[in-house]
Amino acid sequence: MVDIAHQFLNNNPKEKSILNSQHFKALKELRENSNIIITKPDKGSGVVIMNKSDYKSKMMSILDDKSKFSRDPSSEDIQLLQGTVTANLLKLHGLNAISKDKLDSLKPSDSKFPHMYGLPKIHKPNNPLRPILSMCKSPTHKLAKWLVELLNPVKTQFCKYVLKDTFELVDVLDDSNINIMNKNMYSFDVNSLFTNVPLIKTVDILCDYISTNNFFIPFPISYLKDLLLLCTNNVRFTFEGDCFRQVDGVAMGSPLGPLLADIYMSYIENLSEDLIENVPLYRRYVDDIVVISDKSCSAT
Repeated sequence: MVDIAHQFLNNNPKEKSILNSQHFKALKELRENSNIIITKPDKGSGVVIMNKSDYKSKMMSILDDKSKFSRDPSSEDIQLLQGTVTANLLKLHGLNAISKDKLDSLKPSDSKFPHMYGLPKIHKPNNPLRPILSMCKSPTHKLAKWLVELLNPVKTQFCKYVLKDTFELVDVLDDSNINIMNKNMYSFDVNSLFTNVPLIKTVDILCDYISTNNFFIPFPISYLKDLLLLCTNNVRFTFEGDCFRQVDGVAMGSPLGPLLADIYMSYIENLSEDLIENVPLYRRYVDDIVVISDKSCSAT
């Protein structure tokens, strides 16, 4: 069935006739089956079909972590949050930090609260789910994207060991001239990085670094902190019709998520710089880490 679906998606229109009525019937039955979830995997390509009850059970086990999430029975109006975002944008415009055109482009409209879904990690035992917040219609989404653009130069200077992509890793390995004899290579990842980032502390680390290094931000640093927290702190979202809040960590799905995760991980790496500089290679892409060390060194 997966092969049929891929074949249908990848063939050009003239070749789609290879799917006969039975194929379409099978796909239609899958789509209409309310007992299953059809989604994509967390990494790589493909199609994943899950029992809906298993999917919901795994999602609820994530949401039941009271250190990260809480149920929210309140009836908060989306218009209230839209108004708060707009008021902050007007404040920036009043400071000449943004133009009228930028103000208009960042103003939220027709917003919706984010909703959570999970992507199965098919490369891991028991296929746990990675929680994702769909935030494209959130009132703070456009503001968060703009803040990422503003702060990317700060991240570039602060984050010494971060890779942009796998191609950069290849370039680093080519340029390093590391003799791989008597060397070990390790790869590992950070467990649930985004939800384990201490949000307030990370925002403080970022703002302190900007102040200490005299980065130009076209408005007071206190405003920046307020805007970052507006976009990331205590985010309200829905799952299966119920409302929740993320009480710590950064949402995977927020434009600011990767930036703040990189800032916090780089803060830890900078504290461990003496150790890192003693290995031939250490690099990280978000939560995936690769290390090359001498064979005499322990993996721990």
